[in-house]
Amino acid sequence: MRISKPLNPGQLVQELEAASAMPPGGLMLSGIYPDTEYDQDIWTKDDEGEQADLEPDAQAVVLAHDWTKQSRTVTFEDAEDEERLALVNERASEDPAFAALVELTLGRP
Repeated sequence: MRISKPLNPGQLVQELEAASAMPPGGLMLSGIYPDTEYDQDIWTKDDEGEQADLEPDAQAVVLAHDWTKQSRTVTFEDAEDEERLALVNERASEDPAFAALVELTLGRP
């Protein structure tokens, strides 16, 4: 199977395992072709150790794979943490009891 988009191999393996579609022969990836930015071949090995195509369920997972998901999640969580911190600081400046709780739990005023 040739795929023409960037892949995150670790994330792809997790997605295949979560979908119970991880090939028993493992997942093999070729290098990037010099004439394209992302083209890669993906295959597995059969019982004799020969190159074999991925099963349709594994192919579907590969096609649905979004390598940017992990970085987008981190970006979203970082922004969410900043919003939470702003709310905590605002509430702590208005409520002495909340400020004391913040100091106890987070170790800072």
